[in-house]
Amino acid sequence: DAGFRNSYTASDVSAEALEGRTTERVCVACLAGQYGLDEECTACSAGFYSTTTALSECTPTEPGYYQPLVNQTTSLACEAGTYSTWSAATYCSDCPEGYYGETSGESSCEAAPAGYYTNGTGATEIFPCSAGTYRDASGSQGSCMECPAGTYSNTEAATACTIAPIGYYTSEAGMTEATACGSGSYSSTAGSTSCTDCAPGSFNNAVAASSCQRTTPGYYQALA
Repeated sequence: DAGFRNSYTASDVSAEALEGRTTERVCVACLAGQYGLDEECTACSAGFYSTTTALSECTPTEPGYYQPLVNQTTSLACEAGTYSTWSAATYCSDCPEGYYGETSGESSCEAAPAGYYTNGTGATEIFPCSAGTYRDASGSQGSCMECPAGTYSNTEAATACTIAPIGYYTSEAGMTEATACGSGSYSSTAGSTSCTDCAPGSFNNAVAASSCQRTTPGYYQALA
C-alpha cells in the first residue's frame, strides 16, 4: 500500500523457503519526513515535508515558507525582511532595496511609500526622508534626494519640495527653509536662487520684496 513498506517476520527468507514455509508480509508505516511509493519509503526532498506517518506524498512548502533540508517534518517561515513567492521553496530571498518586510512568513515585500526609504536590501523597516530631502515615488532605490536650489522642504517624509516664493530664495540644494531677500534687493519670480539688488535710482526698505521703487523726484538713492 502507498505510505507503507514491506517487512517480513522471518530474518532469513531463503531458509524458510527451503523448509517449505510461507513468509508473512507485514506493512510498516513510513515515518514522518518520508513518503511511501512502490513499497519503499523515501525521504521528502528539500522544499517538501510530511508531518505524519504513512503518507503517499510529501507536502510542498507554501509561499512565505521554505525547507532547505531533506527528510523534514515541517516547513520554516521566511524571516522578516525576506520572502518566497513560490511553493516548494528551498530558500527565501531578501527584500530588494526600496522594499521591506516587517513580519515573517511573507510571500512578498511592501514598497516603501513616497517620502520614505530603506537601508539596503533585506529591510524590516522604513525611514522618513529628512527635512531638505524628498522622494517622489514608492519603492525607489537609493537614498532620498536633496531639494534643488530654488526649493526647500521643512518637514520629514516629503514627497516633493516647495518652491521658494517670490521675495525669497534658496541658494543651495538640501535647504530646509527659504531666505527672504533683504532690504535693497528683490526677487520677482518664484524658485529664485538669489536676490537682485535694486538698480541705481530705485530702492526698497522692506524684506521679501518682489520689486524696487523708483526714487521720488528731488531725491536720490546713494549706493551702499
